[in-house]
Amino acid sequence: MRVKLAKTAGFCWGVERALDIALDTANDASSEVLTHGPLIHNPQTVELLEQKSVFVSDPQETPSNTSLVVIRAHGISPQVRDRLRGSGAGIRDATCPLVAKVHGVIRKHSRMGAFTVIIGEEGHPEVDGHKGYAEAGSHLITCMEDVPGLPDIGDRPVVVVAQTTINMREWKGVEEAILRKYPQAQMFNTICDATEVRQEEVKKLAPDVDLMVVVGGRNSGNTNRLVEVAKEGGADSILIETEDEIDEKFLQQYKNIAVTAGASTPDWMIRRVVNRIEAIPDPNPNIADKLFDILKVLSRANALLFLSALLGSIAMAKLGGFSLSMKLALTAGLYLFAAHTINRCVSYEADRYNEPNRALFYEKHKPILLTLSGVAALVSIAFGVSISYLTGGIMVAGLVWAIFCSLKLEPRALVGRVMNLPALKILVLASGWTFSMAGLPALANSQAISTGWVVSIFVAFGLIFFRTGLMELRDIQGDRIVGKRTLPIVFGKAQTEALMGAVCAALAAALVSATINGWVSSSFGYVMLVPVMYAGACLYWYSRKILGHSGLMEVAADQIFIVAGVLALLVA
Repeated sequence: MRVKLAKTAGFCWGVERALDIALDTANDASSEVLTHGPLIHNPQTVELLEQKSVFVSDPQETPSNTSLVVIRAHGISPQVRDRLRGSGAGIRDATCPLVAKVHGVIRKHSRMGAFTVIIGEEGHPEVDGHKGYAEAGSHLITCMEDVPGLPDIGDRPVVVVAQTTINMREWKGVEEAILRKYPQAQMFNTICDATEVRQEEVKKLAPDVDLMVVVGGRNSGNTNRLVEVAKEGGADSILIETEDEIDEKFLQQYKNIAVTAGASTPDWMIRRVVNRIEAIPDPNPNIADKLFDILKVLSRANALLFLSALLGSIAMAKLGGFSLSMKLALTAGLYLFAAHTINRCVSYEADRYNEPNRALFYEKHKPILLTLSGVAALVSIAFGVSISYLTGGIMVAGLVWAIFCSLKLEPRALVGRVMNLPALKILVLASGWTFSMAGLPALANSQAISTGWVVSIFVAFGLIFFRTGLMELRDIQGDRIVGKRTLPIVFGKAQTEALMGAVCAALAAALVSATINGWVSSSFGYVMLVPVMYAGACLYWYSRKILGHSGLMEVAADQIFIVAGVLALLVA
C-alpha cells in the first residue's frame, strides 16, 4: 500500500536535540547514565534509552556522585539544578532552548519585582521548572475559568508566559482575559510553533485522504490533538504507538492513507509504521504501485546498487578517456554488490531503525544473499586477477577488510583510534567505489592514462561521497542509536547538507573547467553535468522532505550513476 508521510511528522528540533544528547552520553559514558524523569513524553523512546542503559531516575531522589544525569527536554527549576550539582553527579543539560528562553524571561522580570503568570498544565514538568524561576511569586492558569482566581497585586508589574507546548488558540483567549485583569501585564508568546505547524499540515492533508494514522504516545497531548484535527478535517483517524498495533484488515479498506506523528515521536518509530503499512498487500494495486514495489525489492537486494556500479564504471571510463569494457564494468558491479551485500547480511542493526523492512528482508533471505554475494566476489576477483595479480590482491584485501569491519573483528590496536575517526565510513566507501569505477580502467589500460583519468577519479569520489552522505543524513537517528560516528553525527545535519551542496558545486566547476581545458571530451564533459545536477536535486528533495522514507531516497540516489552510465552509452 502507498502511504503519504506528513513532512512535519516526528521530532521537533528541541526533542531531537535532547535525544541526541542522551544517546551521545550513553555511547561515550563509562558510568551510570540517568535521565531526570522521562526524557520526553514517548514510552518507546524511554524504552529505547533503557536498552542503551540510560534509566529514568525519580526526580525526588538524589543521584550518586558517580552518575551522569541528563536533564530532560522540559527543563528543571534552579532549586533542583542546585541539588543535582550538590550531589556531585555529572550533568548533561538537554533542556529545550525554547524552554530555557522562557526561564530567562521569568528570571529577568522576576528580579525586577514582576509577578509571573504561567499558562499551562498543572503538574507538567515544564511548568514546575518555570515556577522555580519566579522569585517574586507566580500563579498558574490552566484554562479561562482560572483567570478570575488571579490574586490582586495592585500596580505591581506582571509578566505572562506560556508552557511551550500548549495550543495557540488557548493562549489567545486567556491572553485577553488576563489583560482585563492586569492591564499592565507584559505578554510573552513563548509557545513553540512545532505543534501548530503539525496541526496545520494535518488540516491540509485530511480532505485528500481516507485515513490519517497518527503515531505517538497516548500520554502526549499534542499527539492526541492531531487525531482530533484529522477527524475535524473529514478523515477517519486512529492513534497508535507502535507498528504492532496496526490492523491490516482494517487498513485494507482504505486507499489513500497518510501518516503523521507528534513532536515527541522518533523517526525510527514513524518509519516502522510506514514500512508496515506499505508491506500490506493492496487488494487493487495500480501500475504505479506495482512499479514502486519492484523498485523497493531491487533496492533492498542491492540489484539497483549493482546496476549503479556497473553503469557508473562505464561513465567513469568514458570520462577518463578509456575504451568501454563490459568486463571491467561487470567487475566493478559484482565487486561492489558483494561488498555491500555481505556488509548488510552480517551487520544490519542500524537498519532496524533506519529501514525496518530492509532488516526483515535480510533476515528472511540471508542465506541466498550471502551465496549470491560470495559468487559475485569470486567472479569479480577472478576478473581482477586477469588484469594483474596486484589488482586481484587489492580487491581481496578490500573485501577482507570490509568483512572484518562488518563483524567488528578489526585489530584491537585500531579500535578507538582509526575505527572511531569521524566519517571513516564515508571515506572508505568513497575510496572503494572510486577504485572500482575509475581505478580498474587505469590498471587494465595503463598506457591510456591521461589527465582525463584524474578528472574521472575526482568525479567518481565526489559523487559516491555525496551519495553516502545523503544516506547518512537519512539514517542519522538510527546510526546514533547504535553508536556510529557518521559525518552528520560528528559535524551536524546542517553542516553536512551544506557540505553536500558544496560537493555538487565543486563537481560542476571541475567538469566545466576540465572540458574547457580539453582534459575530457567536450561531447561528454558537459553531459556529465546532468547527473551532478540530479544529485543536487536529490539533496533538495531530501531537505524538503520529499524523499526520506521507505527506501525511496536510496532508489533515487542509485539513479545518479545509472543516469551517468546511460548518458555515456548514448554519447558513445
